[in-house]
Amino acid sequence: MSYLGPAQTMESYGMKSDAFTDAIVRGSGAWQMCAAATMVLDEETILDKAFIPVIAAMLLYIPAITEVKGGIPKEPLVAWLGVHVVLATLAESGKVNKWVAPALYIFNGAQAYFAPEQTFKLYGGPALSAEGVHVTRVWGTAMLCTAAYLSALANGDGARKGVGYAYLVAAGTVIRSFVFDTDLGVSRPILAAWIVACLGIAYLGLN
Repeated sequence: MSYLGPAQTMESYGMKSDAFTDAIVRGSGAWQMCAAATMVLDEETILDKAFIPVIAAMLLYIPAITEVKGGIPKEPLVAWLGVHVVLATLAESGKVNKWVAPALYIFNGAQAYFAPEQTFKLYGGPALSAEGVHVTRVWGTAMLCTAAYLSALANGDGARKGVGYAYLVAAGTVIRSFVFDTDLGVSRPILAAWIVACLGIAYLGLN
């Protein structure tokens, strides 16, 4: 929904939007789909194939975030795409350490979540609205959830616990939004429902 209908997604959460924020919402949707694909693929092989969903997500969000008016330049994102193509090729032949994919997700997810404005500035993007900051954190959350899942697999904890850890991360970020994003008009009942759902799934995964 976020990728195909960004304006409708923002409206459903009671938030204002603009063209660039809608582009970020589409990017968030791409990374959420990437997280979902990572978690449904074979846990025995996903650490060697983890860069493939990343490439798919980047092919979706690069046009969305660069072709909108005032968007960021393509060059740095295309460079990152090239890096992941190389990593995917090397990983297929077992030449990439199993912790590389989780580490990249942690780095990029933490950057987007904890420093959204600086992240877009680094890539040559415009100043973000308060709503843009919020949805960039959603983008970062998807990456951090994927990092938690892949880290669990790399640590030998298995997919079930990985999903539990991922949803625990998600619950934490939604709780933060529930407490601190009240001035954005975000629907509190929807956030509360997400908190309950995420904590429930985390509990089932970890017990």
